[in-house]
Amino acid sequence: MKKILIVEDERITAMYNAYLLKKYGYKSICVHTGEDAIRIALSDNDISLILMDIDLGKGINGIHAAEKIYTERLLPIIFLSHNINLEEVKRIEAFIPYGFVSKSSNENILIISIITAMRIFDNYMGLLQKIVKIYSKLN
Repeated sequence: MKKILIVEDERITAMYNAYLLKKYGYKSICVHTGEDAIRIALSDNDISLILMDIDLGKGINGIHAAEKIYTERLLPIIFLSHNINLEEVKRIEAFIPYGFVSKSSNENILIISIITAMRIFDNYMGLLQKIVKIYSKLN
């Protein structure tokens, strides 16, 4: 069973997303700050994906948290927001987002985005492993 880290400062939204994930066969863990997201993402190797709210209130936002996570660990991150603007998308593009989902989207959009992000990430990691094998044979 895949484990998803939900990073959401609105507790009701976090609880609802956790309910949806359980309904579709995923385990989840919820945190409410960017700082906690970094700590958990870097310490829990069972996490397969992160649902990251962009605006996390006080403290660092979801974009900064994602940047710090990516410096130490590759994980697919889907960004959630009520209002996704082009400036945020441009900042996020620098470190390979695996999707953007509006918080007003229905559950099918969220689950399809998760399935797609995990598939893309697994294919990417498989390709990297093949490249490493080929490179090691050449040296």
